Amino acid sequence: MRLMFLKVEKVSKIKKQGFDVEKDIHESLYQHGGSFKKASIQIPINILSESLFERMWTSSPLENTFADSNSELLVHKPQYMYRIENKIQQGTVDRERCHRMIACEASLKWSQVMLVYSLVTKKHEIMAAKEAATNCTDINRATEFLSISCQICYEDFPKTWMIDLPYCTNCNVCRVCMIDYIKNQLLEFASVSQLNCPVCCKPDANDSQPYLGYLQLLSVQLKDLLDSKLYDLYQSKVLDMSLMKNEKFRWCTNCPNYGFIYEGENDMMTCDKCHKKTCFSCKKEVDFL
Repeated sequence: MRLMFLKVEKVSKIKKQGFDVEKDIHESLYQHGGSFKKASIQIPINILSESLFERMWTSSPLENTFADSNSELLVHKPQYMYRIENKIQQGTVDRERCHRMIACEASLKWSQVMLVYSLVTKKHEIMAAKEAATNCTDINRATEFLSISCQICYEDFPKTWMIDLPYCTNCNVCRVCMIDYIKNQLLEFASVSQLNCPVCCKPDANDSQPYLGYLQLLSVQLKDLLDSKLYDLYQSKVLDMSLMKNEKFRWCTNCPNYGFIYEGENDMMTCDKCHKKTCFSCKKEVDFL
């Protein structure tokens, strides 16, 4: 529930800047991994480039350029697709012309273009319809593909926009909600013991081996979702957890946040960083004085 409020708060802040088209805001947040700062920068850039799209909607002399895939006018940006969506739903442009516009904007096969058009007439968002058309061959499968609801924000997204969490078979979390969840957990908690699925809370962090396996599989997906700084923080915390689960790992009593795996035969450990001695059994500093 908290993640949903965070998402709504970001949308509200961007609206206060004078941008009131929610679809553009959601798309920009999605493209930039939920980053409020990057989305705020991108939206005005998109608006400034809309004049080019207006020229594409005029009648001749641009009529013959629709089939030219090398035309400099064909700039593939989501906001242009949303303008096509509005024209389709308002019924202000004939179907064949809409087909041509979708074809040149989305670079799809003609059968996929017609599928996108059909989905938009059924009130589906056009970028999601494009995603469905590239993954499905008929309207029924495409409709099912688009009906995946995020269990955090309760919005519908294409299946490919959901994060496939390890060990979860029925949990659906969208990309933006997952990024917000991971960021909050990494920044608020010292360890990664709270990073299980935000829906079903599996796997149990107390079951160390399955949980560490889950974190390692999750790291593959997070590499493409998080910025490098946050991903490095995640990797560092996972490493700390895996070391602490090792029975031979001990923290140095003298060095802050430094530990090592001790392979010695007696209880007297010597830190390779400060050279102070710590008792392996009682985990206290050894003082010979």
